[in-house]
Amino acid sequence: MKAALRERWLLWLLLVAVCLPISLSLGDTPGLSSPPAALSGLWLGLLVGVLLTYTRFSGWGAAAYSLTLGFAAAAQAAGRVLPPLSAWVLPLGMDRLTWLNLRVTAFGVRMGGWWGDLLAQSVPDRGLWTFLAAWGLWCLAVWLVWWVLRRQNAYAALLPLGLALIFQTVRQGQSANLLWAFGLAALALIAHCAFLRQAADWQQRGLDTLSEFSDWALGTVAALVLLAGLARLTPLAATPQGWDQIRDFFNPPPAPSASWSSLPAQAAQALTPIRLEAIGHPPPQDEGVVLWVRLSDPPPPPPEAGTAAQPPRRYWRSAVYFGRTGHPRRRRRGRRERRQKG
Repeated sequence: MKAALRERWLLWLLLVAVCLPISLSLGDTPGLSSPPAALSGLWLGLLVGVLLTYTRFSGWGAAAYSLTLGFAAAAQAAGRVLPPLSAWVLPLGMDRLTWLNLRVTAFGVRMGGWWGDLLAQSVPDRGLWTFLAAWGLWCLAVWLVWWVLRRQNAYAALLPLGLALIFQTVRQGQSANLLWAFGLAALALIAHCAFLRQAADWQQRGLDTLSEFSDWALGTVAALVLLAGLARLTPLAATPQGWDQIRDFFNPPPAPSASWSSLPAQAAQALTPIRLEAIGHPPPQDEGVVLWVRLSDPPPPPPEAGTAAQPPRRYWRSAVYFGRTGHPRRRRRGRRERRQKG
């Protein structure tokens, strides 16, 4: 197994590169309660998938084993059923087992609440989406590694992961650069798997692999560059936004002019300085009196000791001092002087 790991280092690197775009895409998803916890299902599934390929499990046996482990990993990601390693205290006594049993039972009750929320079409607990994302990413990672290492079929391995990435980017309105990066890494993985199959065939037939490898590598690199360019240019020709970008490139919109003469009359009038002598200066930023209001009822009396609290009373303003000139204290002082003289 160590020799296989050393010989296939490029294959492991390409598998990680294929998983990086969907990892970056889910990292910006606001609907998950904990995106890092959901992404743990992807990387743990990648590791478990590598280990499963070196076992004697059949396809169905590996699928059942992977689904069981994936469910446990998703439950840990969403509900934190097991505490961190730093919280474990040895020896494992009866109190610790009882505590773990309570946590598992509480998570089971929480899952029952998820089912009721789904039937009601309202899911306030975002832990459900974290659970589903972690379990789905686990299954996608195991499927990817199994089909690449056991079957050496990169097309079937990349199809579910590619569809999930397309759904995520379109649903969240994310950049198409993630799809372009995934397509580039996927093409490199497909080419590498094809080379591994071809090299195994060459070795079985006893052919010279060095001379044929150069011809195969040049054709593969040329096809990879061509397909990567097509994958990058396809969104421009297949979407209305792409046609808008092409139209703006050939017919750029005129640059806005900073001169006052080019602005409409209403816009130029709106941009003129405000005359404070017409509307008054702004009120002072202190605790002084700014407006005087008059209420229809007197203020409520203080509550009596030993009596129950009465319901709040409503008071409506019958008049508002609206003739503000920026100096309410002067207006109020002038009225008092006139009343004293009269």
